Amino acid sequence: MLPSRRQRNWTLDGLDGWSLRARRSMAKLTLLGGFGLQDSRQGAVPIATLKGRALLAYLACTKGRVASRDNLALLLWSDSDSRKSRQNLRQVLFKLSHTLTRHDLPILRADARTVALRSEDIWVDAWELESLAKTESLLALGQVGSLYQGEFLQGLALDAPVFGDWLADMRAQVQNRALNCLHLLLERQRETGDFRDAISTGLRALEIDASQEPIHRALMELYLAKGMRGAALNQYRTCRFVLDRDLDVVPDETTEALYRQIRDCSAEPHLSFRRNTGATRPRPAGSRPESHEHTLLD
Repeated sequence: MLPSRRQRNWTLDGLDGWSLRARRSMAKLTLLGGFGLQDSRQGAVPIATLKGRALLAYLACTKGRVASRDNLALLLWSDSDSRKSRQNLRQVLFKLSHTLTRHDLPILRADARTVALRSEDIWVDAWELESLAKTESLLALGQVGSLYQGEFLQGLALDAPVFGDWLADMRAQVQNRALNCLHLLLERQRETGDFRDAISTGLRALEIDASQEPIHRALMELYLAKGMRGAALNQYRTCRFVLDRDLDVVPDETTEALYRQIRDCSAEPHLSFRRNTGATRPRPAGSRPESHEHTLLD
């Protein structure tokens, strides 16, 4: 089945409001799908060290608030003594400042005790995702698929346990925020009978987390509503395979009952994916419990 126009735009669209705002900023920092920094001319700004990238990402997620040098040293060098960790931090900050100065990006503020980003001069995709999630307008929700390009700081790994714990929390938080938006968008599209775009939204959500059982179930219902019984049955088989592979569990009874209903064609299913039911919210990746929204953390 060919992707819908909306689905194609998630990978090709460059004219969404968020991308226009990014172009107007002095610097553009992308953290979703990997680390990237661009100047106002769209030129790549190379941050050579992993610790430098980690430091910029952490400062970005404080959204302009200052971070103490002691906390940053602990974050990135918890296995070193205080003197050595602070020395390492000074070296990373020196290299960062040098690189940013060469690219005419005065976005870093540092003094003897604290460090921060000049939030007024930089656009960060993680900030934009949080803003879109709070807006909850149909237009804003429709931009989430193109904004979320992958896991937070995808591919970045450091031998720094404290930073590793923070990174794992941020990855789960940001992914759940994107899934919450796509769940809500799917919900709105179903309510208006826009089944084709609802299917595209569901498939996009499964690209982010294939083990989202409520999304599989919604797609089963949507396919059947469009008269695509074979696709609905295939979606159940995909759901069962993914849950076994990723979580070592079987579909819950709600999904099994829907499968039997579709298999036997006893009646047209009720489109029950509604906002105030337990099935509406995405669960954290790799688990069944209901997810919760958070703001970016210091």
